[in-house]
Amino acid sequence: MSNGSIIFFGYFAYGIFNPASQIVFGGAEVQIYQLATQLAKTGKSVALITAGTKPYSQSVIDGVQVYKVLPLNRQNSIWTKSMAIGRMFYYLAKLPGRTVVQRALGPETGMLTFFCKLLGKRFVYMVAHDWDVNGSYKQKYGWLGKLAIWGLRHASVVLTQNHEQQAMLHQTYGKASTVFPTVYPIPATVLPRSLRKGILWVGRAEQWKQPELFINLAEQLPQQSFTMIMPAGNDVAFYQTVLTRARTFSNLTVLEQVPFTQIDDYFSRTLLLVNTSTMEGFPNTFIQATKNGTPIVSWRVNPDGIITTHNLGAVASDSSEQLVEQVQQLVTDTALWQQCSDHCHTYAQAQHDIKRWLPEFERLVQA
Repeated sequence: MSNGSIIFFGYFAYGIFNPASQIVFGGAEVQIYQLATQLAKTGKSVALITAGTKPYSQSVIDGVQVYKVLPLNRQNSIWTKSMAIGRMFYYLAKLPGRTVVQRALGPETGMLTFFCKLLGKRFVYMVAHDWDVNGSYKQKYGWLGKLAIWGLRHASVVLTQNHEQQAMLHQTYGKASTVFPTVYPIPATVLPRSLRKGILWVGRAEQWKQPELFINLAEQLPQQSFTMIMPAGNDVAFYQTVLTRARTFSNLTVLEQVPFTQIDDYFSRTLLLVNTSTMEGFPNTFIQATKNGTPIVSWRVNPDGIITTHNLGAVASDSSEQLVEQVQQLVTDTALWQQCSDHCHTYAQAQHDIKRWLPEFERLVQA
């Protein structure tokens, strides 16, 4: 690889590059996949350092050189953790790419910053969530949180998802950043309303995502059909509780896992996406919805006010009653739905098209 190549680091990214691995991944890994594979399509040399079950391996997937060289279980012994750190450093040193890119905060952020300084490489951190920048991550994870934030503060470049995060990062840690949006390939056309049905929720079963609010919607709107795509989260007991209750409603279908290559069908064929999280960064699901002309009803999350500013749907302002009313209104008012759908697709084309943003990404990370 040439010195102009880019090395991505994504601990759980192997799950999206190789779905057969059944490794659960999130929005951060989706963005790594989008950027890495699109860069590879332009002829750039792109590598990924990631984790997975043994045997460790090196392969080329969708044009990206994938190094599955780290243990998947991060709760292993001190010896195993030490070996993992050593392997991380070895591959960072071995690969001659000048730029290392990571998304999703963790202790690895601090290690990557330190190793990149030793090796004379640029480290680029991409903010994945509001808790990266508002101080809560550091408070929650003790010295590991401090290590992560040290890495964030000393990164060569930080890319935030929206202007609200940019302001929070500067206020909390005094770190400057550049706003770079969540990006996807945007289709030229979307499906008409006549080919759509139902209401969609997508996310891991985490308490802060409040999946129970979506189940309440299914209970209160029995005449509508609902679908949850809900992989297990970190709290197994919570996941089982939510799953058990969800399966008691005949108008609610729960899918525990959908391959990434198939999930776009759900966004394109649904009437609405509902988000019930207390906090997010800039949800990938918002772009998966808007690029397919699917309006959004959000319980709270509204990054940079996009839903209200661009008329992409509705925001319930933490009100369960408003959530029900807004969902019902958008489903039943055909003219309002069409207006929001048109605005969604126009917004995605203008603000999140990866073809538009890819040259800017290269410029920012390799400047």
